[in-house]
Amino acid sequence: MSPVDLVIKIKLNHASELLKANNSLRISDVAYASGFNNPKYFSTLFKKHYGKSPKEYSEEY
Repeated sequence: MSPVDLVIKIKLNHASELLKANNSLRISDVAYASGFNNPKYFSTLFKKHYGKSPKEYSEEY
């Protein structure tokens, strides 16, 4: 795993914890709080990593 992939994985794990803890947060707020500058890019990576969109993920938890 490259260093860039590791950093992205850590950011996505942080985002998943935020979504589990508080599903009333907006996806863009979660993206910025997790260190992403572009919510659309964040959503794309999140879906690729977890197999569902951040909104679907937050509704599940």
